[in-house]
Amino acid sequence: MDIGKRIKEARKNAGLTQVQLAEKLNVTHSMIGQYETGKRKPKLDTLMKIASALEVPYEYFLELEVFDTPEEFNARRQEIIDSMEPDESGVTFTRLPDGTTIAVRSDQQDIVEDQIAEKRKAYIKETLDTFTPAGVMEIQHHVEIISQIPKFKKKDS
Repeated sequence: MDIGKRIKEARKNAGLTQVQLAEKLNVTHSMIGQYETGKRKPKLDTLMKIASALEVPYEYFLELEVFDTPEEFNARRQEIIDSMEPDESGVTFTRLPDGTTIAVRSDQQDIVEDQIAEKRKAYIKETLDTFTPAGVMEIQHHVEIISQIPKFKKKDS
């Protein structure tokens, strides 16, 4: 089920009309309609507001799968691969810094990229805070070296 259908389902389960949800979010009811029909995709922050207004976790809309162990991840990955038609594609598996792995459909990749980036930044900051000043200086030295290697730089940098 795509994001729009899930928004519609959650809205109906909450007993709200498009107009009522739109009022809660301070947007037009036609915007809600566009989200529900898939004509527009909400940004992550908007999706989080929708989830809050409908009292559901935002992950409900993204259909994320979180795995606690590599074995769970591998079993689910194989299950997905086995169920795919030969010409199908689009499931991306991403390992987060905390060790969990998520499976994301390609049509949802752009929505979760910001979330993943924020988790990685938070992980780096938390880890950095555990080092002594000398350790931080050593890390800075390595970052300076790595930042000079083209394959590690963003294309737009």
